[in-house]
Amino acid sequence: MFELMISLGAVVALVGAWGLYQTHRGRGGLRELMDRASDPAAVPPETAVPVDSDLVRRLYATREWRETEQLLSPDFVLVLPDGRRAGAQALEESTAIMETYYVNPHATVEAIYADFELPSVLYVRDVARMQPLRGKPFDARAWTRLVVAPCGTRIRELGPTNITTEAAS
Repeated sequence: MFELMISLGAVVALVGAWGLYQTHRGRGGLRELMDRASDPAAVPPETAVPVDSDLVRRLYATREWRETEQLLSPDFVLVLPDGRRAGAQALEESTAIMETYYVNPHATVEAIYADFELPSVLYVRDVARMQPLRGKPFDARAWTRLVVAPCGTRIRELGPTNITTEAAS
């Protein structure tokens, strides 16, 4: 059930618990919210180069919250679309909401980049096929900025995210 937890980490970081709550109160769809809240700071700088990260791949492969939580630093921060910062609980709550409104959501890591000037900052490119319980499916492609804790084995910060959506083919 928590496969979504980090498989859609980029989407969750973008939307956050507040955005999902508003979406479910009828103020627009998640797709519209994604398009409005995208942050260009999530896109890697031109000097970034492709890298691989076992930490990122483990994060995207977690299936349960307890697994995900072990990969987050004690001072973990989720950067919300409006720039506000929240803790791990917001990540857990927004994921639970996503699981309620989407059929088997899943994201795949396409690329990971790092800038040698800031090696603890990673930029993850992923793609997710989003199938709402009601409505048409769409693809969400995202860049998400991650900050790795000094220990190198935990995520200190998730977000911002830059998402583009398109009708599923």
